[in-house]
Amino acid sequence: MIRGLRLTGMLIMLMMTLLFSGCRRQPLTIGLLGTMTGPNSDLSISGRRGAEIAVDEINQSGGLLGRALQLSLIDDENDKQIAMAGLNTCADEGVKLVIGPYTSGMITSNIEQVNALDIILLGPTISADELSGKDDNFIRFIASTEEQATILAWYITKMSLQRVAILSDSRNEGFASALIQNFEQKIKQQMGIEVSVLRFNPQHDSAIETVVEEVKILNPDGVFIIASAEDLAHVAQRFYQEAIDVQLFGPLWANTPELMRKGGEAVEGVIVVGGIDPENDNPAFNAFYTTFTERYGEAPTFASVYSYETVRALAKAVEKANSTEPEAVKTALIEIGSYEGLQGVYQIDANGDNTRAYMLFQNVEGEMRKVD
Repeated sequence: MIRGLRLTGMLIMLMMTLLFSGCRRQPLTIGLLGTMTGPNSDLSISGRRGAEIAVDEINQSGGLLGRALQLSLIDDENDKQIAMAGLNTCADEGVKLVIGPYTSGMITSNIEQVNALDIILLGPTISADELSGKDDNFIRFIASTEEQATILAWYITKMSLQRVAILSDSRNEGFASALIQNFEQKIKQQMGIEVSVLRFNPQHDSAIETVVEEVKILNPDGVFIIASAEDLAHVAQRFYQEAIDVQLFGPLWANTPELMRKGGEAVEGVIVVGGIDPENDNPAFNAFYTTFTERYGEAPTFASVYSYETVRALAKAVEKANSTEPEAVKTALIEIGSYEGLQGVYQIDANGDNTRAYMLFQNVEGEMRKVD
């Protein structure tokens, strides 16, 4: 009798265990699209790491709507067709919340196709102006390229430069074209500074050699290189070898540790746009900085910070909407509007656009120092 009761009890416990296991809710998958391998992957990898920290924090606090979060990584291989194929796969598999991609060129020509999908795309680092002011399926967490152009133009006039050459990576045209247009308007049309624009594709063997020779002929006072950290470093190395003494400038896109690692002495004195201040004393930023450096062995970049903030904002919107449906999440993101970021408050407007303050940094003896 006793043995029978024990057996019955064990069977009941087993059935209850199976029942509760079956009732556990499946993890909530968030897609993360970026260039995860090969050249120019530093920005996306840094962004992915910031997102990972945010996901871990949310899961340690109980998850989201009773579900654990998990990231599904999609490598776009720095190819816009592969990026779009990845988004189509997300939609087909029911992954409706997607972070990325990390360069504007991966999405600007595909935005209408994105709008046709049942997803919402959140861009931590996509700043192309042509995506501004639109009611679409894209929410951005970075300010527009116009603001980058404004701060660079201000400093170039402060330096009293007379001739500036722009070298632009043609693979990220959605970002570069807007930046060039804004930059030219401010320093050429408004201030009378001579500007020459040279486009190149760093994947082509002779591309960098060609623009170096053209810069020699132009003989500018400054060169604004609109490219990734790695490609800016490669151009700077060729300038250094050819003894071309010119002030170099770079966009926010190039402000990652890869610039110093690949550029060495050739990028001494380079001035780049910055999105975060490493000396910021916000306790939340300091905690994130410590976690990031201990886990990954290097300092976070603007992509890390913006990606972390993107995940936290997404979680807040999902909770407000009590839903993971794209339209409900989009509405909640816009309705919340104001968010406490790691370095202060930022805003998301009615069109899903972002406003932030940019700053400038200069490489002085291998250390990026804020320009006053």
